Amino acid sequence: MIPIPGRTKTHSKTFVEDITYKYLPYWPLFALLSVALLIGALLYTKIKKPVYEITATILLNDEKKGADEAQLTASLNVPESKKIVENEIEVLKGRKLMDEVVKQLHLYAPVTEKTKLKKSSAYVSSPVRISVSEADNIKEVLNVPLTMKGSFVSVKGKSYPLNQPVVTPYGTITFLTNPAYIAADKSGDLSFSLFPPKQIAFALSKGLDVTAVGKLSSIIKLKMQDEIPQRGEDILNKLIENYNSSAVEFKNDLAKNTLAFLDERLKAVGEELKKTEQQVQSYKTSNGIVNLGDQGRLYLQNVSENNQKLSSLGTKMAVLNQVEKYVISKESSAGIVPATA
Repeated sequence: MIPIPGRTKTHSKTFVEDITYKYLPYWPLFALLSVALLIGALLYTKIKKPVYEITATILLNDEKKGADEAQLTASLNVPESKKIVENEIEVLKGRKLMDEVVKQLHLYAPVTEKTKLKKSSAYVSSPVRISVSEADNIKEVLNVPLTMKGSFVSVKGKSYPLNQPVVTPYGTITFLTNPAYIAADKSGDLSFSLFPPKQIAFALSKGLDVTAVGKLSSIIKLKMQDEIPQRGEDILNKLIENYNSSAVEFKNDLAKNTLAFLDERLKAVGEELKKTEQQVQSYKTSNGIVNLGDQGRLYLQNVSENNQKLSSLGTKMAVLNQVEKYVISKESSAGIVPATA
């Protein structure tokens, strides 16, 4: 088909003229819509709360470095604990550790700040945090007005002192000084709510992402999102702290049980040796065995063997005494369990 010069140009010109003819009279409406969309976008950026991603990592101990100790524990038929990455991930994602975090950071009693444009968390903008004495028995309460007057907190017209347990209609509460408080030039109206700790722990655990860095890696990565960066950091730090504390407590309990087991075994062996010696002595007496030469050589041999055994047992007892002293004093001083190799 042979193209006709000028036809395409005429068609384009007609299309532009047609669009201009139809929509040009409505240009004020388009201008108003553009301005409205621009204002809406600005308001959205003001009202929308940004979400931050907070991450942390945990390095698990290498079990291969404790091979000698593991072999000793296995030879004694004592259960040993091995840190498998998958198991530790489940522990970190468990509700128990997160429930402790919620109680320690008082996340069950969030304080909020309301301004003309939005309502947001006052985790760092509130001068007080709220602690409930029996947090597990909390009944849900929403948006209770809260104002600060010097060193007193006013709740619905009644004043309460800071850092002292007080009886309120919502239970026994302590209004604590907020360690994360950052003073601002402008502040809104404060209010607080109360939620069961398990409810908050469930929501936080659901939003917590715990993964291994690699298939052969012993590094665990924790990741969560929060509108308040400081709150997210506090949650992860406290979660790791509780995880380490539970691990140390488990090791201490294992060491204590191991010591009790060894003590029972030593007592049983001692009783058996004593009984055997009595039986040998009784047999020799009843049968009149008095071969001085043979008994002398046997005596010297037994003395040599007993000295070696006593030396070995003395070393082991010294190590066990050291571990026992650590277990007894673990409440007053923290540290690493001494090796029992």
